[in-house]
Formats: sequence, C-alpha cells, structure tokens
Amino acid sequence: NDHSNFRDISLVPTQDELSYRGRSWLPLASGENAFISDPEQRLLDKNFRLLREDAVGAMRENILAPRPSKVWKNARIIGASCQHAFNPKGTAPLYFLMQLDPHKSIDWKKQRSLPNDGLIVLSNERTSHVMASIFVRKCDDPGEWLQHPGGPIIGVKFHHAAEVQKAIRDVAENKSINEIFQKNVEKLAKATDGKEKIGALPNDLKANFKTYDVTEVSDSFFAYKPA
Repeated sequence: NDHSNFRDISLVPTQDELSYRGRSWLPLASGENAFISDPEQRLLDKNFRLLREDAVGAMRENILAPRPSKVWKNARIIGASCQHAFNPKGTAPLYFLMQLDPHKSIDWKKQRSLPNDGLIVLSNERTSHVMASIFVRKCDDPGEWLQHPGGPIIGVKFHHAAEVQKAIRDVAENKSINEIFQKNVEKLAKATDGKEKIGALPNDLKANFKTYDVTEVSDSFFAYKPA
C-alpha cells in the first residue's frame, strides 16, 4: 500500500501494514529523501504520510497491547444485508451482521464502544488482522442490534473483495448453528421475560460457530469522510 503518488495510497491500512514490525518509510524533516520537486505537492505528500503513520502506528499498538474493554470475544458473522438500517424503504451498500459476546450489562446510549465508522480488526487462529469498519450501530431498539439478548449486533463493512467473499462464506458456514442459537435465545428471553441475557455462547454451540476476536483499533482519524 505504498505509492509514489500519495493519492493512490489507501486511507484504510492493509493487513500487511498492520502486521508489519519494521520501520516505515517516512519523509525526513531535512528533506534529504524527498523525491517530489514541486514544493506544494511535496508538503501535501509529507503531511499525509506523517498523519497517516501516526494513526496506523497507534492502531498497531492497539493490536499488540489492546485494553481488555476494546476486545470482544466470539464474534461471528451471521448475516448480510443491503437494507438501510434507519430507513426500511432505503438501500445501503452491502454490510454484514456481526454478533459479539457482551462484556457486561452496558448502557449503549452512554457507552462509546463500537462507534459508527470506527475500525475493528478480526483475528483467530487461522486469520490475522482483517480490517472492517462499523457501518451500523443501533441502540434504541429493545431486543435488537446492540440490545439483542444473545449479544450485541453491529453492521460491518469490509474493504477488499477477498474479505467480502470470505465473510459471505462465514455467513453460509454459520447459518444452521446460528438458527439453533437464536431459537435458544428466544426461548430464554420468553422464559425470563427478557431479563436474562446470554453472556457467553453455550459450549456445544461455541465449538460449531466460526468466530473471531474483535479489537477496536480506531474511532477517529479513519472515520473521516470526504464531502
């Protein structure tokens, strides 16, 4: 993801960038490694690369030593949608429904976790550092989305075609076990008037879901959207 023209550099870091442990190439203050002759373009290039490296470097640190509150266990991709989450008659880009194990009882209206446009990283024993952004965060619907009794649900978008295809395969792999899990959640909610929530997946179901650890790595710089 390194190009001579900074405009060709993807704003969202790649999997290789997040895994990289070496020293990134950056423009020096002395200008001795400058390769752009035009001073205005050189300044834009320098500022972009330095600002981006500040953000990506912080994300690498968050992956290597995350705070416990930023890590969500047993994340499973359970569906996909193009329906606008806030306007039933509208459409949206393809996003995936991801359900997580809850940390504890959370007031999602006050809690800043899993913000809209925040970036998350998925990893498990077979996959490392797959990047996604949070596209849907809804906390006002009782029993749905973040208030789901089986664990909070968010909508996420992937940034590369291969990752989208992998997520589609995850939906297919998780389909049958997710149907069983959701039925168990509904039974539990009815039996306890919705007061009881599943803090962790039952062991017999956990073994069959394809799951990830999800780490929140950024909720500011990469949430920028050009006009």
